[in-house]
Amino acid sequence: MKILAGALAVIILVLLGVLFLYNPKHSPTAAAPSVSQSSMVSADGHLTVVSPRAGDVVSSPLTIAGQVTGGGWFFEASFPVQVLDGDGTVLGATSAKAQGDWMSTSSIPFAVAMKFTAPHHATGTVVLWKDNPSGLQKNNASFTIPVVFK
Repeated sequence: MKILAGALAVIILVLLGVLFLYNPKHSPTAAAPSVSQSSMVSADGHLTVVSPRAGDVVSSPLTIAGQVTGGGWFFEASFPVQVLDGDGTVLGATSAKAQGDWMSTSSIPFAVAMKFTAPHHATGTVVLWKDNPSGLQKNNASFTIPVVFK
């Protein structure tokens, strides 16, 4: 079972790498990265979100995927994720799941497909929260991605 899980994690990492490397926005000949592209990495540099990207048009169910490098965001192999309406109303909440050894300091992919209720506003946010079982303020962190609802 561990071999199967490991193989699946490797396949997902390879696919995410291919998507990232062959995206014209990331081509070496492309123009300098825009603000939305550079904003896909958390302030601490440990969280990278591949999907959704800032400004993406989204609908339910929404796939949220990326990777954590260096550890710290997962606890018990997950961390909380929310979709918020333009006024801050929570439209959906779930947990992103590690697709590998969550206690590793190497790059561990995560993904979740989450359903959310119909928004009342045209725009909103996806918020990824660093899991903080200690409850200590100094360990709090989040990453917010502005999105447009379909």
